Amino acid sequence: MIGGGSGGFHVDSIWTQRYSKTIPLSAHLYVLPPLQHAAEFFRKPEYSSAVDNCVEFYLNAKGGLQMGTLTHFLAYELEGLIDLGHSEVAIPILNALREQQAENGSVRATSGVSWVCTPGLAQLGICWYKIGQREPADRALNWLETHQMPSGGFRGSYGENASYFPDVEIPWAAKFYLDAALLRDSQGRKPQLRHDPSKIIV
Repeated sequence: MIGGGSGGFHVDSIWTQRYSKTIPLSAHLYVLPPLQHAAEFFRKPEYSSAVDNCVEFYLNAKGGLQMGTLTHFLAYELEGLIDLGHSEVAIPILNALREQQAENGSVRATSGVSWVCTPGLAQLGICWYKIGQREPADRALNWLETHQMPSGGFRGSYGENASYFPDVEIPWAAKFYLDAALLRDSQGRKPQLRHDPSKIIV
């Protein structure tokens, strides 16, 4: 951290050159909840102060919390804020994305496109479950399950001109799907399996 969190996290020049135009610095909000838990567990108020400083920095950082950000990166920001007790900041954006959700449960990956970012959609499902909006979350998971591979995984994106690992079965898509499915099932909903579990490739 820079200045006890008042300047956010340090990023190196390689990151700046490669990713600064696509990944907002405020995606670092996602890593702060574990530090807040550590502050409480170890009774370290300085950790908690660092979290607060970082949140303030990233909420005011240029390029943060933009509807046009790829849903995968935007959802890092949103879930981090929810877990840190700042749902009031995340909810308006989640409401706007819910309004954009298609009948089939999908949400466009970023502004001006029709393709879907798979981990981003799963992460939005997580966020919706965490704020009690079950209907859009259930629909997001239904879409994911209709696109699940026989192996149990997912490609990074689907749709016309999809550009986020469209030909690769990426592990973090499955990770966020499982996180969302656990939240769904803990709230009394069960998945509708579309593949015979005995035939999943391991």
